[in-house]
Amino acid sequence: MSAAPAALADRRHFWERTVLGWHLVFAAMIAVVAAAAVTDPEISVLQQWEALGLCMVWILWYVVLGRPV
Repeated sequence: MSAAPAALADRRHFWERTVLGWHLVFAAMIAVVAAAAVTDPEISVLQQWEALGLCMVWILWYVVLGRPV
């Protein structure tokens, strides 16, 4: 029975250690999507703004709901 609490503590420790990495991965993904939307010559300006707006929604969702969890 003592192995289960130790495994749970180890898992919690892993997330606490890597939380900054997960924030950086999210930021990098948003940056790649935004850069791709802005630099793609085949999509219209309206579609570029829509993609950037969607990125802003993802960022807002992450800050309000995702990050605190």
